[in-house]
Formats: sequence, structure tokens, C-alpha cells
Amino acid sequence: MTPAVQDSQLPCGHCRKKAGWFCPSCLGAPDYEKDKPAKTSYCNAACQKADLESHRALCKGRRARKNLYRAGDTIKQVFNLYLEITWTRDVYKVERCKDECYQHEDGPIEMCNSLYLLNSPYLPFGFPTPFPAALLHSEQEKESALAHLNCHDCILSMHYMVESTLQEICSKIEEICVEPKNDRLKVIDVNSKGTRDLNYYRHEVFRVTTENGEMYALDLTGSQYGYYEPVIPWSSYEDLRVRMINKVLAFGDTQVNEGLAQKTTSRWQELLERFISCSTACMNMGLLQWEAENMAFNILIRLPDQEFIQKRNGLYAHIGAVLERLVPETYKRIAQGG
Repeated sequence: MTPAVQDSQLPCGHCRKKAGWFCPSCLGAPDYEKDKPAKTSYCNAACQKADLESHRALCKGRRARKNLYRAGDTIKQVFNLYLEITWTRDVYKVERCKDECYQHEDGPIEMCNSLYLLNSPYLPFGFPTPFPAALLHSEQEKESALAHLNCHDCILSMHYMVESTLQEICSKIEEICVEPKNDRLKVIDVNSKGTRDLNYYRHEVFRVTTENGEMYALDLTGSQYGYYEPVIPWSSYEDLRVRMINKVLAFGDTQVNEGLAQKTTSRWQELLERFISCSTACMNMGLLQWEAENMAFNILIRLPDQEFIQKRNGLYAHIGAVLERLVPETYKRIAQGG
């Protein structure tokens, strides 16, 4: 393979002379601990060929790392799309004060952000409601609002896509419950009486280990704390953002424990949980349909850049269309006792 031509101040990976060519296969891989910068340069194609055997394992690990970061971004966007279409909170005002974002909920109907609610068939149970995009001033504020208090639902809802996408990258996936620290942002709920929810909440993330032993946090809802990158080397994540690890579960155990838990809930809470469960099933059905008509997710993340972007955008459009069609039908069945 011919090296990519770019200016480089790094020595040749074979002869150690100044080089200006990079291995194109692993070029663009994110840095990881001692692998900085994560690229290997060569004088020319002959030096790259001579170094092929010693570079092979490192190159494979870097390619897997690139694919992991792609996977994290893709899974996060699918989850955000799911949250936006199945939004269940009546937010009528958002206030930002430095590193705090106040979400006012349960306001009078005339103060809600959309007249759609006035004639909504969903109104008797209060969900789903239109996402209050008009109240948010940036894409990051939108991500923070979507992620707020949804880390547990993320572990439950995104199980299939995480497993399908990471099956050839990761040797191990765990579900970790932590006490977070160093929040850059605090999203605070305010009820209709002006009472702020100042309760402390734990946070749940995936911890993934790649085939070559690299360990990462896959934090799909870190936006609620002002951190927007879903994939972070675990050592950096733990040092910067974890006060304490509360629980380590095997992949899938959160779902098992959820099914075994004894719950005493109101009728409204029972209907809401059924709605979320059925909406997750709708999303997973859409994911399976897309894979059947296109390709498996572990293949998607290995595509060349332009093809990947095109296919990924098609995935987003497909999941959005499926949810837009099936979520109202799901609600009607639940409301009618089906």
C-alpha cells in the first residue's frame, strides 16, 4: 500500500530518517496513552513495505480505535434521535446561568412551547410531548437536555446496537455505575411551584476493552454534565470524571436486574414505563430492518469516509421515519389498554 503524502516531522518508522509519508490505514486514529501521536511515517513505499510485519499489530489496533470512535458517535446520535422523538417531559422554559441550566417543567398549558399540545391525543397521560427545541440555543444545549437523567435508560435501550456495532472491536463490554465529579454543566429541573431538584444522581456508562487491551469509557449521556465526546480512554475518564465506582456489571446484567426488580408504581408511571419499553422495541425493529436492507453495524463503521457518512445519514433517516410512524401507534395502543 502506498503511504499517504503529508508533511511530517516524525522519523521514518523503518530507517528513522526524517519522513514525509504516513501509513494511510491508521492515519487519523485518535491518540491513546503511550501511542501519541497515533500515526507512523515513512520515507517512501519501500520503507513502509520493509516495516510491514512490525507495524501490522499496531496498525490493526489503531484502525479498531478509529472504528470505536465512529461507533460511539453513531450510537449516541441514534439514541439522541430516539430520545427526541419519544420525549416525555413537559418543559416550557429553559434558563442558562453560567454552568447551570434550569429546565422548568409542568407549566400551565398556555405556557408550553407548542400549540400542538392543546389538541394532542397524548395529553391525558402527558407523553410523549414535542421536544422543546425552540427553547434551546445550541446543539450542545440540545444534547444536554436529551441526555439529562437518561443514562440508565441508555444502558437498557442501546444494548442491541452496542453489541452489534462493537462485536468485532471489543473483547469485553461492562456496565459501570459511578459517582461523577468535575461537572462542567449541571442540568436542574424546576417544577411548576419553583422547587429545584437538587438531588444527587449516579451515572451509568459502558466500559469497553478492545481486542488489543485498550480500555475506554463509552458515555453516551455525558452531555448532561457538559462532556460531549462519547468515547474517552478509561484512565483519563476515571481520573477526570469519576469520584467513585459504585458497581460493575457484566454486559446485559442491567436488563436482567431490571426484569427481576419488584416495582410499586402509580398508574401513570406504569403507562410511562410501558411506553418506553415499547418505543425501544420500535427502535430496535428499525435497526434490524436497516441492517437487513443494508449491512451489519460492525461493517458500517469500517467503510471509507464518504461511504460511511452517506450510509450513516441513511441510518438516521430510517430510524427517524420508523419512530415517527410507530411511536404514535404505540401510544394509542397503550392508552387503549392494548
